[in-house]
Amino acid sequence: MKQFIFIVGIAILTLGATACKTQNKVSESINNNSTTTTTTGELTEKYWKLIELFGNPVTAEDSNNKDAHLTFKAEGNQFNANAGCNTIIGTFETKGLDRITISPSVSTMMMCLNMDVETKLLEVLNMTDSYVVRNDTLSLNRARMAPLARFVAVYMQ
Repeated sequence: MKQFIFIVGIAILTLGATACKTQNKVSESINNNSTTTTTTGELTEKYWKLIELFGNPVTAEDSNNKDAHLTFKAEGNQFNANAGCNTIIGTFETKGLDRITISPSVSTMMMCLNMDVETKLLEVLNMTDSYVVRNDTLSLNRARMAPLARFVAVYMQ
């Protein structure tokens, strides 16, 4: 139990330091009149349900009977995700209309029956350098390759 609390504490400290570093970069960018970091409203403040990884459909059964999802928060440029087992958190930075950098993230470290979707989602987050939002679908991409992952926006009613 002490080890788990220690790991969670380290994860929180790492996230806090990363968030501060990202905020400083944004401030420097604005102060130097260089390209500023932008966050688009079409990407942030939405619940993005994972529907496809590396061209293969993803269902709740694939992710321990839970919807795998991703959310981007405008405040602090933070994201969080869950692939059915562990919570994944980190920061992101958008540049221009479709470029994105997703920080090395931290995650809880529970072992679950099916870790395949989670492992692939972490891989996607580390590889992504661009995104496309069309209607209610988000695609995370690398260069000009086929989408690494696709998500659909889910709205509360």
